[in-house]
Amino acid sequence: MGKKTWFKDMLEEFKDDFDFRLESLILGITDDICKEMEAQNMTKSDLARRLEISPAAVTKILNGNANFTLKSILKIAMALDTDPIIGLSQKQPNRNVPQKLPMTTADDTTVCKPTPDEQLVTA
Repeated sequence: MGKKTWFKDMLEEFKDDFDFRLESLILGITDDICKEMEAQNMTKSDLARRLEISPAAVTKILNGNANFTLKSILKIAMALDTDPIIGLSQKQPNRNVPQKLPMTTADDTTVCKPTPDEQLVTA
């Protein structure tokens, strides 16, 4: 069994798992934040100032370690001058199975990279 087949099989096996789906949602929101920051040439420090939190707290959010609430999503969206899109839809096959992992392709590698004045915080 090749690596691609194994990984695809594992994604299929866990596609309905609550924790997997939760992590997929967190990664999706985090990826959206990173892409919007990149589009606005915004650093983590810039976002931290807008949110009135520490740069380390922004790093925690962008590392996928945040327990997002509607309130926190709205605060981040407002800091990015965007609107959150939140809703429910009919479940579709493979909808929550990521087609690619966020920030893994060559064009995504610069998204949310720390600047020299920002240190990566690990939990």
